[in-house]
Amino acid sequence: MTEKNLNPLLIIIGNGPEENELRNWIDQLKLHNNVVLLGEIKNASRLLKAFDIYACSSTKEGLSYTLIEAMTASLPIVTTNVGGNPELITHQKEGLVIEAANAEELAINILKLKNDSDLAKKYAETAHKKAINDFAIEQMIQKTKYIYESLLN
Repeated sequence: MTEKNLNPLLIIIGNGPEENELRNWIDQLKLHNNVVLLGEIKNASRLLKAFDIYACSSTKEGLSYTLIEAMTASLPIVTTNVGGNPELITHQKEGLVIEAANAEELAINILKLKNDSDLAKKYAETAHKKAINDFAIEQMIQKTKYIYESLLN
């Protein structure tokens, strides 16, 4: 077994109201060598290529631009079924969609992708194609232009 397998690293980007509780859990469980809280980072999407899996554990969401960024970065994704997430990620097509606020299900599905590299690669490739086809800037401009033109006619 490699050190990577023995010491998985969880990197959390962003901050929020649960940050102090999360820090307390990290202290209590002595996970300082395994969990890194980076806080808010501008242009965090530039770091995505360094990740193996992208997990979105949101309990509330609009249309998650970070999911689109993870899709564009060709990452396998586990996300919650809130807001627009299920529109971006179809369960077992572009990734795995789970119930919100279920840490056990989140962990199980992250491990599923970690332990099945072929499945993870398949989801990552499918998600990447969807992001490029549906959410590339050129596509977004054309779709927005179409909506405004149809309103004027």
